[in-house]
Amino acid sequence: MNAQLLDLLLTYGIVALAPILAASALGLPIPSSLLLLAGGAFAGSGQLAFLPLVIVGIIATSVGDSLGYWLGRRGGVAALDRFGPRIGIKPAALDQADAFLERWGGIAILLTRFLITPLGPVINIVAGTGRYPYRRFIAYDILGEAIWVILYLALGYLFSASWDVIADILGQASEALAVAAIAIVLLVLLIRTLWQRQARAQTSVEVPTLTIKEQPEGSD
Repeated sequence: MNAQLLDLLLTYGIVALAPILAASALGLPIPSSLLLLAGGAFAGSGQLAFLPLVIVGIIATSVGDSLGYWLGRRGGVAALDRFGPRIGIKPAALDQADAFLERWGGIAILLTRFLITPLGPVINIVAGTGRYPYRRFIAYDILGEAIWVILYLALGYLFSASWDVIADILGQASEALAVAAIAIVLLVLLIRTLWQRQARAQTSVEVPTLTIKEQPEGSD
């Protein structure tokens, strides 16, 4: 599959890159980081132009992220239940993304564009379902996608002779960061659950009340 995608990129350039990146942003299992590194390498060797790759890359990923956002916002939980499994989004991932977004807000959107990318498509849908303000969403989204696109294209451009080695190193680092992020999210969920249980237990404790007996008339 990777070889076919690279052939498409080399043959059709940004025309092939745009729909591939948009589909990856929706959650389809496509090695988009690999394609950006390869695109930068092809630009470094003079086979593709660098600036159009940057512009199209940012626009395509932002469009894909927005589609995920509006899927969640318009379809709600029913859309998640129906379409989530089709694009590889499991209920556990939704819970993790929901806790991450609730804890960090816009920073969660920003970080999942270029640092914790496996959570990106899920965060998009969760942000829509939770009706996170779209203007704020798209602002963090474009900033994060610009960092990701420019970073990977630049690395491919600078290390065009050994971009595949860079891809392996970054892939392993990304997996490690994703595991760490999921562990943190699970810890937050655990702490929040324990805190909620403790709060419910405290409110359920009956507080004894003191009653004052009325004295009969005429008594001192």
